[in-house]
Amino acid sequence: MKTNYQKRIFCLLSAAILDATATSTYAVPSCNVHATITPGNQSVAAITGGAATVVTLDGSGSKITPGNVDPTSCAWAQISGSPTVTLTNANTCTASFPAPNVPSGVSLGFRLTVTGTGCIPVTVTNDTTIGISYVDVNQAPEAKISVSSAPIHQDGFIHQDDLVTLDGKGSSDPDGDTITAYSWEQIKINPTDPDVTLNGANTDTAAFTAPNPYPANGVTLKFKLTVSDGSLAGTAEKEVNVVWENEPPVAAASCPSSVDEGATFTLDGTGSTDPDDGIASYLWSQTSGGPVPTDWPIDPSTESLTLTAPSLTSPLDTMSFKLEVTDIGGLMSSDECDVKVNDITPPTAAPSQSPVANGEGWNNTDVVVDWNWIDAGVGIDNANCITTTNSSSVASGEGALTLNATCKDLAGNNGSASKDLKIDKTQPTISAAATSAPNVAGWYKSNVTVHFTCDDAISGIAGSCPDDQILSSEGAAVASTAQTVADKAGNTSDPSNVVTVKIDKTAPGITWNGGISDGGIYYFGSVPSTPTCDATDTLSGPKDCGVTGYSAALGTHTLKATAHDFADNQTVETSTYTVNAWTLNGFYQPVDMGGVWNTVKGGSTVPLKFEVFAGTTELTDVAVVDSFIIKGVTCPGGSEPTADIELTTTGGTSLRYDSVAGQFIQNWQTPKKSGACYEVTMKTDDSSHISALFKLK
Repeated sequence: MKTNYQKRIFCLLSAAILDATATSTYAVPSCNVHATITPGNQSVAAITGGAATVVTLDGSGSKITPGNVDPTSCAWAQISGSPTVTLTNANTCTASFPAPNVPSGVSLGFRLTVTGTGCIPVTVTNDTTIGISYVDVNQAPEAKISVSSAPIHQDGFIHQDDLVTLDGKGSSDPDGDTITAYSWEQIKINPTDPDVTLNGANTDTAAFTAPNPYPANGVTLKFKLTVSDGSLAGTAEKEVNVVWENEPPVAAASCPSSVDEGATFTLDGTGSTDPDDGIASYLWSQTSGGPVPTDWPIDPSTESLTLTAPSLTSPLDTMSFKLEVTDIGGLMSSDECDVKVNDITPPTAAPSQSPVANGEGWNNTDVVVDWNWIDAGVGIDNANCITTTNSSSVASGEGALTLNATCKDLAGNNGSASKDLKIDKTQPTISAAATSAPNVAGWYKSNVTVHFTCDDAISGIAGSCPDDQILSSEGAAVASTAQTVADKAGNTSDPSNVVTVKIDKTAPGITWNGGISDGGIYYFGSVPSTPTCDATDTLSGPKDCGVTGYSAALGTHTLKATAHDFADNQTVETSTYTVNAWTLNGFYQPVDMGGVWNTVKGGSTVPLKFEVFAGTTELTDVAVVDSFIIKGVTCPGGSEPTADIELTTTGGTSLRYDSVAGQFIQNWQTPKKSGACYEVTMKTDDSSHISALFKLK
């Protein structure tokens, strides 16, 4: 990566080259190289903290300007003074060296050379002087060791158990300084060398007891003495040889005087000793006794055994043990101890009952319990058993019962036992009831479900309550079947109550009363009156019957007869009939029909003749005519309709039936209004009508 300065040089050179096409010369860019040393000169002591002082030559402040960029390279070199030192990182801007300790001190000169590529000048230097003062150094003291022992043997050797003294009083300091500290330590030549305890390990004289070197005939021990004058230390080492002779071991068997059944105990041989070569083996054995530990090992040749006391199976309760120890030289010793096993197990019972419980664990009579006490240890104390082996306890009552009894053995252990019984001497109950209520008349119109409810407050119902019964027969006294139920103790209930109900599932019959027949056709004004109906029922009895849907109007009508019995069964029957309109014939001549315009003189009288038939029967009563309507209409080719007018009869005559001509006649006196046009309509009571068109002149 180019530095900022290099980027500037590149740009200047590029610009100069481009400008060379116009001028044949270009200026070399200039920059300045600065060699900076911080600090400029130094004065240091040759020794700091007991070690040579490290002197740092720091030229990291050297830069190239403008731009204040790092130089291309830095290099340090020693230029004066003796001795010549070795510079660390001499080809970087920061170097270092350890100060030499020269008597009377020394002054050393160093030069920093800094290079900046492309600058004029390219390289600059800077010098610095390091003054190093001499530091007087203390000399370490010299340690010396002498050895003595007691008692002194004829063979001149140190034996096991001798008192050995290590003497460092001969130590000295070459500077005449006082030795201020002594420190003794054992140095193992071999990992198996015995350890010794040094008494006076921080004094000028230490002592220890010579160890047993067995299995070797002897052992060499090494010791180190460190002495100090308060600043520096000196050391010395010394070997001590120890020889061996064998003595017999002493066996010591330790065991508890007593232990509870099932508890762990320890046969302890750790108290056994050997004065010299040490114990080579241990062997435990049981010499007598009724009880035997439950976990006696296959190989009992250990220093100690942890065993578990057995549960007693007889009055014999003492165990005797023997320990034999052998030392490395083959000499042997033995010791014995006894352990009494304490009977802590209370008597136990194996209760039995008579009679035995059923498969559900219940009895439905009183129960007798025999406790059957036993004790595997010292035996039962019959005088202190609430219930002896053959005694009984009688339980009465009901429900879940617990009988308790206690018994003591000859060791004073209190045993207790209990026996849970379940006794139910009470019958269960069962009742029956319909799951739904009858109607207000006391009748059902569908099957009736009879549900059984069972209860037993003590042992509970065995299995389930009887299934529901479905009463499906019809009648005024349909009865359920009585049921029984048993409880878990074997008690059976009394028969349940019988449920008696009235059931009528058959719909009533219908009898129609009246003149309208199903499918009948009637003409307006001739429809029979509203019919009635009667209900019929042979079981719960008829309750009511009614007819709806009657109408004398034109059209097709449906009558609906609805009947009920007292069980609320319903029957619906329908009957359909049709009411037809009258037939109108006319108007007869002189009036033209079929959309023809009748032209008449205004003020003249026009006879309107017509007939009315109900089927083939001609109606002659003028009451069948509802009205005549004179409606003004637009004349052919006209633009405005003529105003409506009222019917006017000639000479005051009114509508009549001409029995000779066999027709109705209505004389209409036309208005005296020339050019008016009218539509004359006759409407009968059944809303039938005929119309004719008239134009006055």
